Amino acid sequence: MKPLVIVSVVALGLLAGVLAFSSGLLSPGEAEATGALIDEPAANPSASSPLLAAGTPNPLAGPPEAARPAPAPEEEPAREVQSSPPPAPPSSAGAKALDAWHRTQPTSRDVVAAQQKRNVAEALQAFGGLWRGEAAAYSAALKLGAPDALGPEFTGFAVAFSQGDVAALEEALRAAPERSPAWLAWQEALALRALEVGEYAAAGRALGQLLTGMQAAGYPRENVLALQPLVGQATRYANSYMPHTIYAVKSGDSLDPIARRLRKEGVPVHYGWIADFNGKRRADGTRHFNITVGEKLRIPSTPLRLEVWRQQRIATVWSGATPIRIYSVSMGQKGHETPVGSFVIGIHEKDPVYYQQGGPALPHGHPENPLGSRWIGFKDPKDIGFHGTSSEPTIGSFETLGCVRMRNADVEDMFDLVPDGTAVVIHP
Repeated sequence: MKPLVIVSVVALGLLAGVLAFSSGLLSPGEAEATGALIDEPAANPSASSPLLAAGTPNPLAGPPEAARPAPAPEEEPAREVQSSPPPAPPSSAGAKALDAWHRTQPTSRDVVAAQQKRNVAEALQAFGGLWRGEAAAYSAALKLGAPDALGPEFTGFAVAFSQGDVAALEEALRAAPERSPAWLAWQEALALRALEVGEYAAAGRALGQLLTGMQAAGYPRENVLALQPLVGQATRYANSYMPHTIYAVKSGDSLDPIARRLRKEGVPVHYGWIADFNGKRRADGTRHFNITVGEKLRIPSTPLRLEVWRQQRIATVWSGATPIRIYSVSMGQKGHETPVGSFVIGIHEKDPVYYQQGGPALPHGHPENPLGSRWIGFKDPKDIGFHGTSSEPTIGSFETLGCVRMRNADVEDMFDLVPDGTAVVIHP
């Protein structure tokens, strides 16, 4: 009898549909629309993405996101297989918007935010408060509810920040499996907040993660150079968190001989870094080397190292995982590319003479001597190194015969910071 029951139920359903249509309860248009909801493939949400509609490129656009796993067979709806990809997770558009926003200079980020859908724009505007000194207000707002418009990773970091400020946010970022747009944006937020509350060790670590993360993600060089004041602020308090020993100044001491003796004892330090580490700066910001008998100098224990990014034309000085300097530099021109690899500083020269091939030696100050005020040469190859310039406006270009050219003030600063034997890595 079961087949008869099924036929009867189907017949009753058909009869009810005919009666509803003939009585006007369901119009032909409504029937067609209802059918479209069942049979038409879902629209591709990226086609109407506000980020794409505004024409903003996505610098991190990579392979398409993995498709969602298909439902189990018993849950598969009875319809034809769609040829178009399934909709992207709702967070993907927000994550892309966050990426574009963070790659933009802070003064222009409101423009990027305004191009987004309302919930994304509002989330970006609120997050930007961390750059405007509004961290406490933002944290209080997050306690009432963290936004989900910028993706689940962003939300997770936001919750950590609202619950435990610098320490909780740093731990959440450390535990993250990848350097996503949210990870990079929150690293900068962490550095800003840590500097604001005087947690300089956390700020230094965050800036190190941020700098290398930006380089790996192909951020514009202007974004990396914009970190200079933050790095400078964290470095001013280096002796409060970097490892060091104490040296009592004796009669007749000066910083350069002290540094030389320490290097012979295995402490790879230079006089300029000792001066900076002990806050020896004049009111105008210039370094001085004055010391007094009995003064307790803090001697930094961690050797400095140099890291250079050729394509970005950026050189950096590091103490462990913390950057202490970021410089804009020039690199080798086509046919004379600056070599990549690992090198060691082998020589320091003030007012260097330029020995040109097939021509006379050109003393410092000669208009055709391109070396500027300092030469910091490699052990090998000996004709490559860091040097100053006779043309400051061209710094930041590809103009040299293979060396790293710097502004004279910058190369003089580096000259005082790093001793012979300092390790150098040059990235492509």
